[in-house]
Amino acid sequence: PVKIAYQADSPSWSFAHSPIPTQKFWGKSAELITEGRVRVVLHLKDGTDEHYSWNVATVFLRNIVMGEKYFEPVGTVNVISETTGAKATIEFRSKGMFGGRSEDVMVETYDPNGTQTGISLVGTWTTSLRILEAGKGAGPEIWHVGQLVEGAETRYGLTEFAASLNQITEL
Repeated sequence: PVKIAYQADSPSWSFAHSPIPTQKFWGKSAELITEGRVRVVLHLKDGTDEHYSWNVATVFLRNIVMGEKYFEPVGTVNVISETTGAKATIEFRSKGMFGGRSEDVMVETYDPNGTQTGISLVGTWTTSLRILEAGKGAGPEIWHVGQLVEGAETRYGLTEFAASLNQITEL
């Protein structure tokens, strides 16, 4: 089986993941399953560190044979603060085999005791997320997808922000 490991470090953060990917072919789609937790450490200005980890969602590549090809994450991702014990569960909603494309996502947050905080996020993983507080309607937008680079279809679909992360050197 394929085994991969990667790590990146900066003065502000550290990132590590050693995924073990597997796949299943279902005729018109492929299921990509990734075992292994992603780990991030934030190095705070006060000298302390915050540790976070999460699992990777199962992803389907749809319409392999014909039609518009697209990715669809399904299932639940659990983000855990290993520093405090707080967590968030991210549920990628699936419309099922014949229900069409789904981009809906729901995030629930929990305190270190496992009690729901009453603050959630709702939206789509492709466009935007809004805060949802218990007993209230959808609140302010806290994230939206960035502007795509010119010619994005031939440049890996990168946003301007993602493209700006590439370090251009004289070499």
